Amino acid sequence: MQYGGAVSVTRDFGPNLTLGLGVAAFSELEEVTVFPVLVVNWRITERLLLANPFRPGPAGPAGMELSYRIGGGWDVAAGAAYRSERFRLKDSGPFADGIGEYNSIPVWGRLSWSAVKRFNLDVYGGVMCNGKVSMDDRNGGRLTSDDYHPAPFLALAISSRF
Repeated sequence: MQYGGAVSVTRDFGPNLTLGLGVAAFSELEEVTVFPVLVVNWRITERLLLANPFRPGPAGPAGMELSYRIGGGWDVAAGAAYRSERFRLKDSGPFADGIGEYNSIPVWGRLSWSAVKRFNLDVYGGVMCNGKVSMDDRNGGRLTSDDYHPAPFLALAISSRF
C-alpha cells in the first residue's frame, strides 16, 4: 500500500501573486520520501501565468509551468517536474518480489483547449530527462541500477469539472 500527502502555507502578495512553502511525504513500499514543496501562482500579465500545474498530465500535479493564454479558449505552456515511482515486482522471475524504481525529470510543452468552462482538452509532448531505473531485492538491497537516455512522450488529457 502506498499513501502520502502534502501541506503548505501560502501568502498573497497582491491579486496576481501567491507564494508558499510546504512539505510532502509519501510512503513508497519500504521507504518514506519527504521533500519540500514550493507553491507559486503568479499572473505575470493578463495572459502569462507561472504556476504549479495542478491538472492531469504526464507529470502529474507537480512541478512548474509557464502558460500563455492565446485566446479563444486556447493556451500554450511549457513546464518541468521531478518524478519518482517505486513498485513491487512480480512474485516470479529473476527479481521475484523485488522492488522496481524509476526517476526522471519530465520536460513538456502543452497545447490546451477549453471548449466550455468545465471541459479541457490538453495535448502534451516532451522528453523524460535524467532517467534512472533501479531494482532492489525483496529485502531492499540494490541489485542493479542504470541510467537511461532521454525518452520522448506524447499524452492526451481530457478533463471535466462538475
